[in-house]
Amino acid sequence: MILVFTEEQNERLKYTFDFIFNQRGISYELTSEKGHFEDFNGPKFNYSSQIFETSPQIVPGQLLFETGIQKQHVSLQVFNEWECLAFDGVTDMVASVFYVLTCYESYDSTESDNYGRFQYESSILNLFDWIDKAVCDRWAFSLIKLIDENIYHSLNKEQSQLIPRLVPTFDIDNAFAYKYKKGKRKWLSIIRDIINRDRKRLRERRLVNSGKMTDPYDSYDKIKEIIESHPDTKLFWLMKSDGQYDRNLSAQVEEHRQLISNLAAICDLGLHPSYDSFLNVEQVRTEKGILEEIIAKPIDQSRQHYLKLKLPESYRTLIEIGIEEDYSMGFAEHYGFRAGTARSFYWYDLENDLITGLLVNPFVYMDGTMHEYMDLEVEKSKRVIDKLFNEVSRFGGDFCFIWHNETISDYGKWNGWSNVLNYTLNLKDE
Repeated sequence: MILVFTEEQNERLKYTFDFIFNQRGISYELTSEKGHFEDFNGPKFNYSSQIFETSPQIVPGQLLFETGIQKQHVSLQVFNEWECLAFDGVTDMVASVFYVLTCYESYDSTESDNYGRFQYESSILNLFDWIDKAVCDRWAFSLIKLIDENIYHSLNKEQSQLIPRLVPTFDIDNAFAYKYKKGKRKWLSIIRDIINRDRKRLRERRLVNSGKMTDPYDSYDKIKEIIESHPDTKLFWLMKSDGQYDRNLSAQVEEHRQLISNLAAICDLGLHPSYDSFLNVEQVRTEKGILEEIIAKPIDQSRQHYLKLKLPESYRTLIEIGIEEDYSMGFAEHYGFRAGTARSFYWYDLENDLITGLLVNPFVYMDGTMHEYMDLEVEKSKRVIDKLFNEVSRFGGDFCFIWHNETISDYGKWNGWSNVLNYTLNLKDE
C-alpha cells in the first residue's frame, strides 16, 4: 500500500490517483494528517508544498485543487527525464495525468473541424508529439518508480508478461450498397448514377439485385468468423436512414432487422447514434429504443457516428438514456491515444467535478484514419499498428480498433486493406 500526503482531498485527486495506482493493482490511501504520514513505514509520496525528509515529493500546481473549468496555461517541461506538463510554470506530472485523461483541453477550445469535432491539430498531443505514446500510463509508471523501485520493477515484470486483449469493433453505417434498397432512395441513386454515367455502379446494382453478385458491403460472413475467433468483437449499428450523413438501410426492412438480430445473438451489439442526433437526447433515445426492440434486449454500449464527441454534452446524453460504455474516444484524423491511455476509465465530468459511471473505452486506430485521412499505404499502416501494439503491450490496456463492414471486402478503394485487418487480428501471434 502507498500512502499519499495531500493538504486537501477531493474528487480530482481521487480520480487521478485511482488511475495511477488502482488501474495497476496497487492499493493506496490519501491522508492530510502529518503525523500519520511521518509514522508510516511503507512506501509513501508527498503531493504537497509541505516538507518531509523521508519521502519523494511533487509540489502541485493548482489544477487538481480547482473546481469547474478554468483557463489553463500549459507548457512542456521535464520531470525525472520524462516530458510532462507545467501549469502556470509549475511542473506537475500528477496533474498532467488528469489534464490528458479528462480531455480538459477540448472543453477549453473554441476550434472544431467541419463536423464539429475537437481537432487533433489543436491538441497538445500534436503540439508535443505525444499521440502515439500512452502518456498517462507512462507518467503513472514514472511516478510509481519515483515512489518505490521495488513496486515499479514488480509491476514492470508483471506487465511484460501480459498480452493486450484485442477488441475488434465494427461500425455498420450502411448495411448494404444495393441490396434491399427500395422506393425513392433506390431510384434517386439510379438517377444519380445515370447522370454521373457511373456504369460500374449501374451494372453492380443490376447484378446484386438479380442474385448474380454478392453485395459489396455484405461482409457479414467474415465478421462472423472474426466474432468466433475474437469473442470480444463489438458491432455498433446506425439506425437512421434519412440524413446526409445517416444513410443506413431502413430499420423497417425485415431483412435488415433479421441481420441485426442474428448478429446480436453472437456478439455485443451497441448503438451508433446518428450524425443528426449529435446533441439531441430524445433522438438518441428513440434510436436506442428501435435497436432494443429489434434485438429484444437492453443496449448499454455506444459509439458516436463520425466520432462526433462534444464534451460534456455527448457523454451526459449517453448517461441520461442508460448507456454504460462508450467507444468513441479517439481522433478520426490521427491514430494513437487521445486520452493518453489504452485502458478503460470512467468519464470525469469536469463542470460538475464528478466521477461518473460511464466507462470510456479508447480505440487506437480506425480504418478510415489510415487510408482516408492520413493516406497511408498498407505496409506503412502495418508498421504504425506494430508501434501502437508495442506501446499497449508495454504500458497496459486493450488494443481496440475500428473497421466498417464496407472496408473489409477489398472492394473499390479498399482493395488490399483486408490485409491490414487480418494483420491486426493476428498481432498476438507475431
